[in-house]
Amino acid sequence: MIGFEAQDLAGNFANPVGLYNFHVDRTLPVFSDISPQSNAYSNNPVFEFTLSEDLYYGKVTFTEQAGSLNPGTKVEFEMDSVDFSQGFHPRDTLGNQLPLVDGAVYTIQLDGRDIANNWNDTTLITNYHYDITSPITAILDPLDSSFVNTNAVTISNSEPLLAAEMFWINPQGDAKQVALRTRDLAVGENRLIMYSISLDENTHYDLLLNIIDLAGNANQTRSNRRNYI
Repeated sequence: MIGFEAQDLAGNFANPVGLYNFHVDRTLPVFSDISPQSNAYSNNPVFEFTLSEDLYYGKVTFTEQAGSLNPGTKVEFEMDSVDFSQGFHPRDTLGNQLPLVDGAVYTIQLDGRDIANNWNDTTLITNYHYDITSPITAILDPLDSSFVNTNAVTISNSEPLLAAEMFWINPQGDAKQVALRTRDLAVGENRLIMYSISLDENTHYDLLLNIIDLAGNANQTRSNRRNYI
């Protein structure tokens, strides 16, 4: 409590006045345990964070970085009041609220103002890649309906991949499967050699690739009738 007493020049005393439940707060609110983190790739803008104290107001701003599609373009949304309380706030999908641009790279700024009007706008997440386009892997060699004596394959990836699996499938539906090495997940042309796949002679195979990019988008490439002799 803060109390006030006063007396005027004639000696009259004023009734005492008090301020109750007066809180002194000079500490900035802090966002921590934030997801996504810097340098992340995502096809779904999902957020989670922990607050050090209750907020009075908060917002999140996505700004396209230099080198992105439209540098400086901003997308803002105000946080919902249910996210103002101290503590952990689990994953919340923002896809319906945010008109983010496919292929853009963003800096994400979190702003929060607490009940005492302390303002923190220094929390930044950089190099957030928003990607909802499926990757494409083209099979360059061997060609459809060709005859080969090796299991070497040449592919071309439209973007870096997180993972990929290759399947050689015979007419009975039996598949020989192998995961691609990290070096063969790079964007551009890659020659797949020295994989431990033993193919049967005089057999037709379909070649199938299941691929996933860094943002979690999946796709499948299939090429028909490789004849192994």
